[in-house]
Amino acid sequence: MVKSASTKLVREMMGGEPYEYYPLGQSIVAAPGVCRGRPTFKYMRIDVHHALGLRASRLPIRQNPRHVLSSACLVQCVNEETAMVKHVKVIVEKHPDGYVAYPLGLKGVIVGEGDTYEEALADVKSAITFHMETFGSDVVEEAASVLEVFVAEAGIPL
Repeated sequence: MVKSASTKLVREMMGGEPYEYYPLGQSIVAAPGVCRGRPTFKYMRIDVHHALGLRASRLPIRQNPRHVLSSACLVQCVNEETAMVKHVKVIVEKHPDGYVAYPLGLKGVIVGEGDTYEEALADVKSAITFHMETFGSDVVEEAASVLEVFVAEAGIPL
């Protein structure tokens, strides 16, 4: 489950059923019983990341025929979701047997791999998410943010 911005579990009655969630924003929540605790739109059971991916591809976002995500709600949710995203610089190396990816500015060792650039990037993103869920969001070193990355070749005497 996603760790929430608020540690207070909110309990409400929705349609005669209890609805429990951790507020992540005004419209985005992490409900333990909904989508395995991933961020969802409040009361809608729609996974935020999935919905925004559909919206980016211009496909309609529907929970069922009676619920369509409005443009106003989408703008608010996109703003909230953007505030929840941490951008991390990732190095992706091409090797004879595939690709290796690793993030900069995180405490600990995190590595992803794959046969393609995209697979390695997806693998390291998954590893970063797991690392942050396991050790907390303070593994991201705010003070040591990497501004740019340069690759240089240096001759080393043998």
